[in-house]
Amino acid sequence: MCSDGTKERKDSKEKMTESSENRPPAVAPKIEGKKNFNRKPARHAGLAKKEFVSKVVGLESHTFDVGEAKYAAKYQKSVDAIANHIQKDYKGGPEMAQAIRDLELPVINVPTYPVPTAGALLDPGAEYLWRHDVTEAKKRITQLAENLKRAYALIIGQCSEDLLGKIKGSSDYPAADTDQDAVKLLLIIRGYCCKFDDHQQSVVALESAKHRVSTFYQSSEMTASDYLEFFKALVGVMETYGGAFGNEPGLIRAELIKRGVTGANLLAPDPAILKAATTTCREQYLSAMVLQGSDNSRFYQLKTDSCL
Repeated sequence: MCSDGTKERKDSKEKMTESSENRPPAVAPKIEGKKNFNRKPARHAGLAKKEFVSKVVGLESHTFDVGEAKYAAKYQKSVDAIANHIQKDYKGGPEMAQAIRDLELPVINVPTYPVPTAGALLDPGAEYLWRHDVTEAKKRITQLAENLKRAYALIIGQCSEDLLGKIKGSSDYPAADTDQDAVKLLLIIRGYCCKFDDHQQSVVALESAKHRVSTFYQSSEMTASDYLEFFKALVGVMETYGGAFGNEPGLIRAELIKRGVTGANLLAPDPAILKAATTTCREQYLSAMVLQGSDNSRFYQLKTDSCL
């Protein structure tokens, strides 16, 4: 028989056990600054933009896009790849490929009818050759027109959805689409890939384009080839807006003097010599800009030797 004291201790122990079983699990105190390594990451946190890929065999990665600086450098690489594709796979491809690279359609002249010398009859052989040349010229014109439309469809397919939305909002798009003109389309694409807007006023757009070229520098992570491609793309956009580098009168005058132009001829030089001098000044000026903007960690000595 249990004593009263023993019974009371037993009842107290049972109540404590029952109370601990019903008690919610203990929660560790929150420590300020402690990181929660079990937290699930946000669904969209840190997601990189997915690269747009086309369905054209051989051109899958040679596409056009917007939203990141790398797409300006990629623009020229894609153009080169598309031009090579056209040159290889299109009938009359070399002519169309050159138009894509230069962003300018070739001028195909139809020969005029040969005129015989005074008092003589037209040589039948000359007339035969003329007819042959006219036929060939017309074939080239027809082929170029067909390739222009075919290239337009190809290039549209190489554009991401983001870029297509911008292209269709461009003031130049209706004319390019109506003509199915691949060159006009590429001019629009180049502007957007290099982050310029054709809705800007012309003076503001040109100043913005020139400023972007002048303030573009090679980062330590950027390869030399990417740097040059990006730079050329920016220069191309600036020139599309009607701008130029190296066309300062003083530079051109000095180059003309180097070429032997003197006196009054400096005021009205021969057009061919002036064009050659202007081209040289442009190349020299852009070369200096490329070197000036190059990465100091790799090209400091070269800059120093060139007194930049």
